[in-house]
Amino acid sequence: MNTVPAPLRSFRHQGLHFHVYERAEDMGAASAHALAKRQIELAASQDEIGFMIMAAPSAFPFYAAYLRLAENSPALREALARTHFFQFDDYPLPATHPATFRHLLETHFFGKLRALCPRLNVHPFNVDAADPAAVCRDYTAEVLRFG
Repeated sequence: MNTVPAPLRSFRHQGLHFHVYERAEDMGAASAHALAKRQIELAASQDEIGFMIMAAPSAFPFYAAYLRLAENSPALREALARTHFFQFDDYPLPATHPATFRHLLETHFFGKLRALCPRLNVHPFNVDAADPAAVCRDYTAEVLRFG
């Protein structure tokens, strides 16, 4: 995999590790590299992996870096075949509404990811279904199944 950008500064506070990067792209690349490395490790010992992903414009550098890694790393592509991606949350709006997290993820991550992994491994959150309670129950069961 690619070279990991070095942080400008790293420190601990209340037991948590923090890394400060000069640019958002560097932070995205470092995060993508760390998560991809862990994903590859998990794929070596597990048949299936769960990966819950947040939707936010602040994550765009991560999405871009992760997708680049997946395109260029045979080991990560192999791990993708065992990884199930889940959307973290959403607003109760139609899935096509541009303000939804699902739309953001479809546009910036899931849509491109489907070319690199089995389509059934991408699990968007269907908040505009007829029975939201059933969707939440079923989605929770799927997340726990792969978690």
